[in-house]
Amino acid sequence: MVTTRLMTAKELAQLPDDGYRYELIEGELIRMPPPGRPHGVRLLEVGLYFRDYARRFGGEATGGSGYQLNVDPDTVLAPDVAYVRPERVPPPGGPTYTEVAPDVAVEIVSPSERPGQQRRKLRAYFAAGTRMVLFLDEEKRTLTVEHSDGRREVLHEGDVFDGGDVMPGFRVPVEDLFR
Repeated sequence: MVTTRLMTAKELAQLPDDGYRYELIEGELIRMPPPGRPHGVRLLEVGLYFRDYARRFGGEATGGSGYQLNVDPDTVLAPDVAYVRPERVPPPGGPTYTEVAPDVAVEIVSPSERPGQQRRKLRAYFAAGTRMVLFLDEEKRTLTVEHSDGRREVLHEGDVFDGGDVMPGFRVPVEDLFR
């Protein structure tokens, strides 16, 4: 029998910088290549909308920050952009990775993603309390909105994303995310 040693969030935080990005899902180390230019452009564009919303309505917007969603085995995901509602923002300082699940996580779909990776992340986010996960697909030019209650919407250019009761007052035309 072969056993795989599981990694902890603390060990993840101590990895040397080798140019790759890493996440943990149930203790399994997931290595991702550095994002390319289109990914970076999209992350900044979406991140600015979330930052502006947080400044206006409170809460916290982050880009690429790690969230520890589970312990033993540890799960640490780093959504491209995330939002935490004002009443759930942890105090400054604390552990390396935020121990509060984001209310909204945005994942920019990467060409290097393995099949099933989105579903695995989605399960981890929802199990930890995330209420909405957005998958932004540059190639298809779609925004897939996954809700914790099981609803799923696929929005196209010409549609408007509405933050609903998770981000009241947040509205952005989908095509604006692809500028």
